[in-house]
Amino acid sequence: NKLNEQEWMADTVSWQMTHRETKVTIPRGKKQKQDINNDDLVVRLLVPKEVKDLENAPFVLWIHGGGFTVGNAVDGYLPGLVKALYDNNNVTNTKDEESPGQQNVAKSIIWASVDYRLAPEHPYPAAPEDCYLALEYLTKQYKHNVVASNDIDDGGGADRVAVDTKKALEVQFGTGKGGIHVAGVSAGGTLAAGTVLRALKKGKVSVDSMYVENPVFPITDSKFSLDSPSLRQMVYTRVCPVKWLHWSITAYANCLPIKDDGDNSFSTSIPSRAQYCSDENNSNIYDGSMSVNEWKKAAKMNKGKLPLMLLVTAKADPLHDGGIAFKEVYQQALDATTMGNNNNNNSNLLVHIDGKAAHAMTALFDVEATQALTTHWTNNLLKRQH
Repeated sequence: NKLNEQEWMADTVSWQMTHRETKVTIPRGKKQKQDINNDDLVVRLLVPKEVKDLENAPFVLWIHGGGFTVGNAVDGYLPGLVKALYDNNNVTNTKDEESPGQQNVAKSIIWASVDYRLAPEHPYPAAPEDCYLALEYLTKQYKHNVVASNDIDDGGGADRVAVDTKKALEVQFGTGKGGIHVAGVSAGGTLAAGTVLRALKKGKVSVDSMYVENPVFPITDSKFSLDSPSLRQMVYTRVCPVKWLHWSITAYANCLPIKDDGDNSFSTSIPSRAQYCSDENNSNIYDGSMSVNEWKKAAKMNKGKLPLMLLVTAKADPLHDGGIAFKEVYQQALDATTMGNNNNNNSNLLVHIDGKAAHAMTALFDVEATQALTTHWTNNLLKRQH
């Protein structure tokens, strides 16, 4: 995607000097029947160059948007979000001059952007499987090679950072104070929630927080359709077009519309193996994220705890009501997991910002909401460091 590549390069000029970009390829293992090919999963890794202790740096798995059908790891939205985090000055400072609070902890984040498989060629569950695979691999198996800052040779793709040469030159991400975090926008927000849920259930990766912006969710767990009052109100919006949303979700679910009013455009590029859409057969594409019971089960696998969620919705988004419904589901799950347990406090585990912008436009146009979300997220990362 040449446009995305150009946006990526243009927007990263201001922070290229602080991060080094490398590609990590992850073997997918056994070939799935629905795969056209079985290429390795690619993740774009952005590692801060000057951070002394990468093991204690926050690790964020970033999942791009695009309705499950378009986009790639060269995500045009991520640079704007990173810049907003960098520019945010409303972070909690500490007395320690060397603390992340003084240097803005956002600059120490390790970002991993996942190039997950897309529908209609790769319908559900290809995308969530890729996202979880990236999370587990990068935090449990991957060893990042580091070149000491006093070494002359800067080649080979390894990172030049200020490290003690007496220490090992291999780093495992997410093992220290910075923690492990999953974030995404639009369809990426949906996948972020599903990835966290999978991680909690499997019990292999401990996720500390998730950032979910303008997710693609129905208004109830039993529904496949995205129909809602906000969708009907914004039916003529150009960001993102409702007709395209309908096509994308049916392509992702590998199903054909029950009724298309004679318009075959929804089904022209969906594989012939597709079945007709129905709530009963296709509501599982949201990976259980809209089920209070699924989150409660996940909490039991995680010592009765659920991670912090920072949720961003937008009033001018046709998917607004689905995001609000997801908030209510997670809040109910939090209430259920902390009921009768004085050791857990869920009052700060769900932060919701309801912005004024259109779909996936918060970091671009909504200054007030962007300031609020970056402050909450950065301060959460700071708390982990101390």
